[in-house]
Amino acid sequence: MSPTWQRTPCPPWCAGGHREDDHPEDRVHRSAGLTVPVVSRRVLSVDPMRYQVVAQEFEVGLSRPDDSATTWLYLGAGPGECVEVSLGSCADLVRALESTVRRAGVVPGAASADDGDASPRPGRDRR
Repeated sequence: MSPTWQRTPCPPWCAGGHREDDHPEDRVHRSAGLTVPVVSRRVLSVDPMRYQVVAQEFEVGLSRPDDSATTWLYLGAGPGECVEVSLGSCADLVRALESTVRRAGVVPGAASADDGDASPRPGRDRR
C-alpha cells in the first residue's frame, strides 16, 4: 500500500521502501544502486595545485522526486561527492565518455589494467 503523500505511482525501476513518515525531502523514487570501484582524484589545494588519488566506490542509480516528471541519474560516493544528471542528458553524456576514453586507446566495456601511476597509496597525494 502506498503512503498517503505519494502522488505518482512508483516507476518500474523504483526499489520501493516508501513510508508514511518519510520526510518531505525523502519522498523520492529510487532505484537499487550499482556499485562501481573507481580511482578518483581530488583537489587538495589550488595554490600550489595538489591532488589526492583515492580508491573508492561510486554508486550509479536513478531517482525521481514524487510528483515530478524528471528522472535523474545519480553518480557519486555520497551526498557531498556526487552529481545528478537528467536522464534526458545521459545518452549524450555516455557518447561523450565513450568518445573520450576511445581517444585514450581504451575500448568502452573492456577491462583496463592501465591507470598509469594512479594507484592510490595510503597517505600519498599527487601533483
